[in-house]
Amino acid sequence: MGFLENIWGFIPGFQSLIAAFLLVCMCTTNGKILVRNHAASGFRWLAGVIPYSIRVPLIQCFLSLDIPYVRAFMIFIGTPQGEQVKWVTPIKKDTWEGRWIFPSAKQMSKTGSVETSAFDADLIILYMHGGGFYFGTSVGYIKTFIEFINQFKANRGINARILSVEYSLSPEVQWPKQKEECLAAYIYLVHDLGISPSKIIIIGDSAGGNLVLQTTWSLCNQRTIPALAALPPIPMPAGVVPMSPWVDVELDEPALEAAKYTDILSKKIFYLAATSYLPQLKKMTPSEYSAYIKNPEISPIYGDYYGSCPMLLVYADKEMLAGSIIKFSEKMRSQGVPLTPLIRPSVAHIHIMESLCAPSEDIWREDIGVVVDWCSTVLKRK
Repeated sequence: MGFLENIWGFIPGFQSLIAAFLLVCMCTTNGKILVRNHAASGFRWLAGVIPYSIRVPLIQCFLSLDIPYVRAFMIFIGTPQGEQVKWVTPIKKDTWEGRWIFPSAKQMSKTGSVETSAFDADLIILYMHGGGFYFGTSVGYIKTFIEFINQFKANRGINARILSVEYSLSPEVQWPKQKEECLAAYIYLVHDLGISPSKIIIIGDSAGGNLVLQTTWSLCNQRTIPALAALPPIPMPAGVVPMSPWVDVELDEPALEAAKYTDILSKKIFYLAATSYLPQLKKMTPSEYSAYIKNPEISPIYGDYYGSCPMLLVYADKEMLAGSIIKFSEKMRSQGVPLTPLIRPSVAHIHIMESLCAPSEDIWREDIGVVVDWCSTVLKRK
């Protein structure tokens, strides 16, 4: 205490400097950003050093918060900071919006060349984020997006860009709006920008994996869907990568119970996600509920995917969704879908997209590399 008192009195204006610093941090936009960025970085560092067996249930606790709090938490840890800000620029269309992510995105947005230069990219990843349809943002995985783009360039010489869809969240907006927004984003790339579908790969995690599969189903069955039948044919992308996809909205009680200590998901999260996305489920009897969610545009496991493009199906062997994903993979094989599984043992849900859900940064980077290699192989086939 004496040391602090000596400094307090010895340095002229020290009290004023401290007061000015606090005012800058708390009362200016840049100051608030500085504090938030350091707090978010500190949280990520602290969470990363916690043993994995403890970290996973802690993440589950955070994700089990009520909707306003889990949204705020995910924005807190996922908002781009520092140099990451230069990688992001928004895009807003009449029926959907999102974010372009690539090294010079912010600079190109100033010259209006983001869309025109997209045609020159070797690969466009159309991304659909997870979050149970009720939380998450288009830039929440910015760290992972940058790692993907860097690995594509360093390992394969591929100039990749990501278009991440900022789809509407429930309960404010319910199904089928989200799938319509994601499909509109794909149509924008192919029809509006004229980008070859052979240069597009659609990726998404969890609820976003559901949206990836809904989009794929719509493309497989477009001639039978009135809203699409009137449009020019919409070609398939080069490939799709559903990661830990939510393929069956029906709650699998035994699976939820078996993985409640080894996964970041919980029964509460699933119930909140299902009833926010589909509020009509609350008023249904069990038999009505079961019949309703067998719609393939809700639960992809009930869909026909004949004629689908190649698919890389990513999941963890002990996550809560593993059982339904395995059943889905068996169905895809029976329908002739070119399917490649990527199964990581003893990890949690979406471990590739969120490094804190992986046991280590090395495993996180390694599996990103596997996805990069698969995508590169699919691109070469076209």
